Formats: sequence, C-alpha cells, structure tokens
Amino acid sequence: MHVSPFPEVGVVGSGPAGRRLADLLAASGRRVVVLGRDFTADQLGGCGLVIEAVPEQAKQSVLDALDRLCCETTVLATTAVPVRVSPPRPDRFLAVQFCGPAARTGLLEINAPAGGHPALTAVADAFAADLSRAGLKVRSGTGCAEAANAVAVAMLRDAAAMVADGYVTAEDLDAAMRAGAGMAVGPMRLMAEMGLGPGSAGSRGSVPLGTPHPVRKVAVVGTGTMARGIAEVFVSAGFDTLVVGRSAERLAGDAFAVSTDYTTLADRDLVVEAVVEDLAVKREVMALIDLECRPGAVLATTTSSLPVVEIALATSRPHDVVGLHFFNPAPVMELVEVVRTSHTGADVLATALRVCADLGKSPVVCGDRAGFIVNRLLFPCLNATLALLDGLNPGDLDTAVRAALGLPLGPLRLLDVVGTDVALEIQRSLRQATGDAPAPMLERLVADGVLGSKNGRTVRKALAGARA
Repeated sequence: MHVSPFPEVGVVGSGPAGRRLADLLAASGRRVVVLGRDFTADQLGGCGLVIEAVPEQAKQSVLDALDRLCCETTVLATTAVPVRVSPPRPDRFLAVQFCGPAARTGLLEINAPAGGHPALTAVADAFAADLSRAGLKVRSGTGCAEAANAVAVAMLRDAAAMVADGYVTAEDLDAAMRAGAGMAVGPMRLMAEMGLGPGSAGSRGSVPLGTPHPVRKVAVVGTGTMARGIAEVFVSAGFDTLVVGRSAERLAGDAFAVSTDYTTLADRDLVVEAVVEDLAVKREVMALIDLECRPGAVLATTTSSLPVVEIALATSRPHDVVGLHFFNPAPVMELVEVVRTSHTGADVLATALRVCADLGKSPVVCGDRAGFIVNRLLFPCLNATLALLDGLNPGDLDTAVRAALGLPLGPLRLLDVVGTDVALEIQRSLRQATGDAPAPMLERLVADGVLGSKNGRTVRKALAGARA
C-alpha cells in the first residue's frame, strides 16, 4: 500500500511560487493550508511539512517564525534558489526549488541538504515521486536547480545590461531570442516572471529611421551554402536577383542570374556580401563591391561574428553599410539581426528593415558588438553550463537549464547540434566582450574529438562516460 509523505502541507506565501505549489500539492491529493506571513501555531498544527514561498528579503524571518511555532517533528522547506538562508532546523529541512519562473517552468526539484536526518533523503525521493503524478516533472537529489538558475540569471542580467546600454530594445531582444534561440518567452519577460526586475516594462525604445531607398535589383556575392540560401530567399520574394562569385559552375541550374564579373553589380540597389567568415577576405570583397556599385546603393555584410564596422571601413562609404545576419538555413529561419554601426545611415537602416519585411523575415536591430544578440547571450550560457558540471549529472543539469530558460534543447544537446568546435570559436570571439574564457571542459571536448552530431560523438554521452 502506497503511503504519501506529508498528507498535510502548509504553504506560506501567495505569489507565483506559492500558488503553483498549492495547486500541485492539492492535485496530488494533499490537504493544503495556504497562509500569509501572519500565522499561528494552531494553523500549522496538522502540517508535517511547511514550505515558505515568500520574497527573498522575508525568507529568513518567516523560517525563524515557523521554527518557533511548528512542532519539533515538522519539516521546514525553502523555495530559495540558491539557498542563502540559515536553516533553523538543519536536520529537518528541504529545498523545494523551481527551475526557472514558478508560474511557467516544467521542472521542480526537491533536495535534502547534507547533514539532514538520515531518513529525510528517502522521504524527499518519495515526496518527489508522488508529486510527479500530479502533472509536473518533479525530481529529487540532483542538486541541479541552483546551477541551472545561476546559468539563467547570468543570461538575464546580460540581457538587461544590453537593453540598459541602448544596444537593443527590450522588444527586439525578446523577439530575437524567441526566434533565434527558441526560447518560450524572451529574456526580459522571463526576468520579470522570475522577480528579478521590471523586464520590458519601462524599457521601450526605438532606433531613429530615415526614408528607405527603393530596392528592386539585388546581388549576393558568394557561392557557399549561406549565399545560395539568401539568394533563394530574394528570388522567392520577387526580387531581380544576381549572384556573383568565383565559380559560375557552382551555381548552374539555380533560379537566379550568375556572374563572375563584379562590374555586373553596377545597377544593383542592394548588394549582400556572403563570403567566408574571415575578416581579411570580407574586407577585400567589400572593397571590390564598393568600387563597382553606384552611389546610393546599400551594401550589406552577412557576418555572424566579425565587427561590421571593420568591414564597412574597407569601403569609401561606411554610412551605406549595414549588417544583415541571416540565420541558417536562410530560407527557413525568420530571424535577421540588422546590425547598425556608428556610421550606418538612418536611411540605410530603414532600407534594410524594409527589405527584410519584404522577404517575410522578422528583423531585429542591434548595435555592432561581438555576437550581436543571439550568439552573445546563448553561447555564454552553453559555456557556463559546462563550467558548472563538476559533481553534477550532465543529463540532469541539461534538463534543468532547459527548463529554467524555456529552451527547446538543453545546452549540452544544443552543443551537439552546433558543434563543440564552432561553439569554442564563438566563445573565443566573445571573450573580449564577456570577459569569460572558454570552459576548460569545452576545450577538452574539442581536443578529444567530441564534436557533436557532425561526427557522432555527442557531448552528453562523452560526459556520462567520463563520469562513470
């Protein structure tokens, strides 16, 4: 016969965490006593477990009051992540921690800190298993909630700093991370839901725009996968599209005109550079484009990681240059990061946005910093997850970070998709901006040939094998 631990539970606090806990406990068949911060011993008398779910600044005083009023066998619990409170009865104390915002997350962890009653770990395991039957994934003993929330909070604070600096608007930042990283909600909204700040409230802004130029004739310079994909997008949207590259044979049979002669760029309204991701090569190509294009033509670079201004300064008209970071595959991904440098003209920025809209894309505007928006926020998250793995189960941490940030894949699975070698190069390029070196584990994985899906040696499998 199954006996449920804690048939009667008290919950102190009526915020998102308190309400979610009360609903979960009630759905599991328990009697739930929901209390405000003023409670009596009589109200707590039948509770075998009392969980505080109050704001951070009130947690310690509430726990101390519960210790005075509850009978000595009652187990107390905190929702603090991380646990910064001093447990008033360490032998009978649990951490009941949501991974991410309580109202949204799909994961709750119940952990018995070291030094507790010998039977408490088994009770926590049984309690978690029992609550899992009520519709929310609940697990115990992994210790991953604090690490996952630390990764999430670091990303959210970086996002807030980008908005505060005027680098990107809150709306564009959230839109970029939903479309480019697959987050269920953007970082600014997530920050508000986790009680870490106002989120997008009061952060609205816009970038001054000029009058867009008419664009009918477009050229894409490059013959690689990304160049071909971008050209296909322009053709599908009805633009007169020309592709210029070193080898016309590589483009034969496609639905656009091809050329190896840069002088054919002379009548183009917009020219998109999409050659290899190498600064010297991009500068050389952009200088050639500059020589052949008419005055007033808009010049764009598709760089995903290089300074747009350095590419723009290879031309005689940096005010006409803008970044258009298409995500791969270009025909499928809707997001385009439109990167403005300190030289980019307001009319050029307006033209880029109009073209993106005509392509059916979702453009977001940002300044010219390493990683732009999505890579700048996402790859430090992957790096931090690897840095926090010590002593934790890789699969458990992967799941916890995924839940905390509302990602479609956990960081370790995402590393498999992206490739650890690519992630390492991006993290190195971000080091000056973030101050964070690549995690030693990331460098070790690349050195050991664990590159992810591209060579069949996946990160989680490699880490699990090393841990065994």
